[in-house]
Amino acid sequence: MEKNDLVSSSEDKKYLIVYNICGISGKDNSQYYVDALNTIRQQKFKNYKVAVSACKNPEYQIEKIKHNCKVDFFNKIEDTLPVNITFNDTVRECITEYGEFEAYLYLDSGIKFTDENQLSDLIALYESGNYSMVSAQVDNDFGWCWFGLNEYARPVFTEDFIIPVGLACNLHCQLFSKEIYEFYGNVIPDIFRSYCTESVFSFINAALQKQWVISSKVRV
Repeated sequence: MEKNDLVSSSEDKKYLIVYNICGISGKDNSQYYVDALNTIRQQKFKNYKVAVSACKNPEYQIEKIKHNCKVDFFNKIEDTLPVNITFNDTVRECITEYGEFEAYLYLDSGIKFTDENQLSDLIALYESGNYSMVSAQVDNDFGWCWFGLNEYARPVFTEDFIIPVGLACNLHCQLFSKEIYEFYGNVIPDIFRSYCTESVFSFINAALQKQWVISSKVRV
């Protein structure tokens, strides 16, 4: 399949982008949230819905985002809950509102896109192989140590990398196939209160006879 065919087929499918924010710390990071959300709207790929999953963020932050960003769906969560639970809740609410999606993109609040083609590149990679999870590389806290590499050296994969069963990278900018949601009933396992979630992803993919791949092109 040619690259142009991949882009064309992608445009026919609907994706959900969930940007996850949290106000528990009491810090006002709302301007960063606005800047980050606007990098999503600058992407060339357009067939998506953007949801903000907001856990205990004060109303003035929500209003600032609404005033300065185009967001399709807000899920305001008043309970103190781990992000796994709040993200899954937002996905379910969006499915109720819009129907099922081809795939679900988890973005933590520190993530910004740095190029207008990055979303297209992630989706093209997702559609190009037997993948049910696609990760973008990030500048820090990627979990290079789990691969025996120095976290502070910030190595960059120059080829797409299949994560072996038993290994993992940290969750920051992560595309999940609809097959994961359909098979398990959730996108992210939410039985862990904080740590350990990433450690089960390779097995989740293996059970579906799918692979987890890190993009060599996309670094956010």
